[in-house]
Amino acid sequence: MVDWTRTGGTGAQIHSFILFISFIRLFVSFQHLQNSCKFKIPQNSFIYS
Repeated sequence: MVDWTRTGGTGAQIHSFILFISFIRLFVSFQHLQNSCKFKIPQNSFIYS
């Protein structure tokens, strides 16, 4: 893991926070996609979306 406080200060902390939020949104949407499709979509199809 990168120490954001040493490498870039506040800007890097904000950037990592935005990445963290986008990762959570991606995970939640992927969980919703699996639940709605009942695993009909192949596991590797989300890579190409």
